[in-house]
Amino acid sequence: MLVFECLAGFLWKIILEEETERIEKDSKLQKKCSAHSRSLRLTAYTLILPACAGLVALKLGKELHGNILKHGLDGRLHLGSALTDMYAKSGRLDLAHQVFERMFERDTICWNSMITNYSQNDKPEEAIDIFRQLGMAGAKYDCVSISAALSACANLPALHYGKEIHGFMIRSAFRSDLFAESALIDVYAKCGNLVLARSVFDMMEEKNEVSWNSIISAYGSHGCLQDSLVLFHEMLGNGILLDHVTFLGILSACGHAGQVDDGIFYLRNMGSQLGWSIVLAW
Repeated sequence: MLVFECLAGFLWKIILEEETERIEKDSKLQKKCSAHSRSLRLTAYTLILPACAGLVALKLGKELHGNILKHGLDGRLHLGSALTDMYAKSGRLDLAHQVFERMFERDTICWNSMITNYSQNDKPEEAIDIFRQLGMAGAKYDCVSISAALSACANLPALHYGKEIHGFMIRSAFRSDLFAESALIDVYAKCGNLVLARSVFDMMEEKNEVSWNSIISAYGSHGCLQDSLVLFHEMLGNGILLDHVTFLGILSACGHAGQVDDGIFYLRNMGSQLGWSIVLAW
């Protein structure tokens, strides 16, 4: 963290302070360089803010935010999105929401960022509320909006919200979106309705590893081990390769059903397929 802050501080000085000093020395080029400096500032912010979010460098992020306000750049769409993401990933959803509310314009990416951040920070009701506001504001939904809102429904769990979004998907162009449909399977499963979860899965025009893993985990979480295993072998028969999510789904299914021997068998079998060396200590 300290190394990152030193590097970011160095980049900040090079791009901003030296550029400003150069401008001040040449008054004839003041107007032209001012625009150039503004462009450089925007570039610097958009490079550093995501890094602050990834490393949870809240202190540096706040300093950057202060400079953004100082230079009158706070209304810029992409900077607003980067700031909300930085604050949310640093655990300050309150500040993320403040930045979001003050933005002059918001695109779908910005709305999606807020929906996802609320959902991932255990605030599903707020995520669903932002999802509704997106529609009322006239912004366009996309597969990320739908998937993030469905993830929030699964975390509540809220079957009625999930059904509302399902109805919206059927009426719009998202009926055949793989990731949105896989998220819908997860919603119905976590709301205790395996019949609807299986119905969504069976009606999918195409299936990938995400959709197969979703339905396998759905049955496994309800203690239906045999159904999970049948689906697992069907997935392999369809040429879909297992991954670590499949691995965890099958082991979880064995655990929920209390089938230790089956769990050991699939642990060794899937581990070898994934190239893992499994050693059991008793």
